[in-house]
Amino acid sequence: MSVRELVFFATHRPADEVADLLAGALGGTVEHRDGSAWLLVDTAHLVDGATGRFGGPLVEHDITEGRGSDDEWEASDAYRLELRLWQAEGPRIHPVTGRDIEADAAGTVFAAAVGAVADVPILRVRDDDKLISAALPGRGARTFPAGTSIYDWDEPLWDGYVVRKER
Repeated sequence: MSVRELVFFATHRPADEVADLLAGALGGTVEHRDGSAWLLVDTAHLVDGATGRFGGPLVEHDITEGRGSDDEWEASDAYRLELRLWQAEGPRIHPVTGRDIEADAAGTVFAAAVGAVADVPILRVRDDDKLISAALPGRGARTFPAGTSIYDWDEPLWDGYVVRKER
């Protein structure tokens, strides 16, 4: 199973606390598996007419993975927690609308996260490198143009919505 949807949190709160806040906001549950808190939500709570369960583990984000040099950086580098999301049970394509259930559900999770942990910078990323949206306390949320990447060369497109890691 590949992870296509990610939500990052720039917080020092424990993963269990963030997972509990999200579960409360989404009507989901938190399960503990392999040492991680897993957020699981009935997909119908996230996408009208969808079935199954959506969610995944909330884990420590490893910012060293895949770096070519110390000069390179990515939008998610300052974000300590990573929520890996996928349609755990049920179809990935909506049976009536043909829409991508994972993308729609991840959008709902991101919106709920912005409300549930409003004092925390948050990012939404798809396919490991596409920056979909970001939220900053006091500024709200912003959706980026299609094709915006998490890589430093796209920083001008981020419009100050991404927290940069201190060096």
